[in-house]
Amino acid sequence: MYTDIVGPGSSIRFDPVNNTVTKKIGDTLGPIGCTAVCNPPCQYKWTKPDKSIINDDELSIQSLSTVDHGSFICTATNGIDKSQDKTLDVTVNYGPSAVILLPPTLQYTVRYGQNISSINCSANCRPECKHIWAGPNVPSDTSNVLRLQNIMKNQSGDFQCMVDNEVGSLQSAIINVNVQYEPIVNRMSINGTNFTVRENTTVILSCNFEGNPSPKNTWEKNSILLGEAEENNKRSYYTIERSRCEDGGNYSCVANNSLGISSAEQSLFVTCSPRLNFDVEQPLTKIGLPKGADLVLTVHLISYPPPQSTVWSFKDESGNETSISAYLNTYETFKHVTVLRKTDLTEYDFGDYILKVNNSLGSRIQTYHVVPQGKIIYIFEKL
Repeated sequence: MYTDIVGPGSSIRFDPVNNTVTKKIGDTLGPIGCTAVCNPPCQYKWTKPDKSIINDDELSIQSLSTVDHGSFICTATNGIDKSQDKTLDVTVNYGPSAVILLPPTLQYTVRYGQNISSINCSANCRPECKHIWAGPNVPSDTSNVLRLQNIMKNQSGDFQCMVDNEVGSLQSAIINVNVQYEPIVNRMSINGTNFTVRENTTVILSCNFEGNPSPKNTWEKNSILLGEAEENNKRSYYTIERSRCEDGGNYSCVANNSLGISSAEQSLFVTCSPRLNFDVEQPLTKIGLPKGADLVLTVHLISYPPPQSTVWSFKDESGNETSISAYLNTYETFKHVTVLRKTDLTEYDFGDYILKVNNSLGSRIQTYHVVPQGKIIYIFEKL
């Protein structure tokens, strides 16, 4: 019996018949058979992408790795004809195994308005990974490169790059950006509708402040330090438990850090009826002077609103009362002074000099008894 002698020629086939395969790293490849029409029977080998050889007609790999990506070539030969090759293209997809940041700096400290060098995020992936940056106010056009130009205060915080494809995802190390700026003090407020309060009420002044580094906060009155403030969540408080007229003035909430200082100022007004200001020396209420002497009564008052009426009068020993010209000077919001002058006293000038002061909240009457010298007991006006 006669049998034809046949080489493989172009008869090489795969089983399954696909010439391309797409897998993920770690997947199984095969078994894939390589066959040809040969007589005598062909010998088969597979040449892997890394040029290593598998002497078998069947290709089978239990766990694919990145080195298995590429062309697997099946060669069939029986020595009769020229050896024939058939190629199987294998794509091995894989997710990111590491996220690379360039530069690799993980901590940035910058001033508000400055720039940070562009930060490139990359990873080795197949298919190519997408890049997503997360963080405070990431620019909308950001892809794999993070550009923080003219940096804003609200961009202080943690940034992270996430890379992902159909196989897997991975996050980068965290980058911390510390945006430093001078203190900012917002407008002051008070527990009430305005900055005018009644005497003996509790007053709470407050302001909001911010800054980085965290500012030190203090309060001042008329540029004089009052002390450190109570703080709660970047809000500062200064409390006056029982307000007095003397608490009126210009209050400042001050914040400072290593980059600068800022403040907000507001005037506080405390209303009260007129009274003597005993922080300043007052005239005696009983005064002895010789005839021919000059009488000067300088009376310091506290009153807010300022006195609507300030009247001096003289009552002689017979009870007759006459008005005397005098003036009132306001030298601070709630501090006033009135001065009565009488020169070259005569026997008719001895008697009671009466000061009457009033505003919308009340009045004060103060009497000064002037007698010829030698008829007086000296005492001071008491509180």
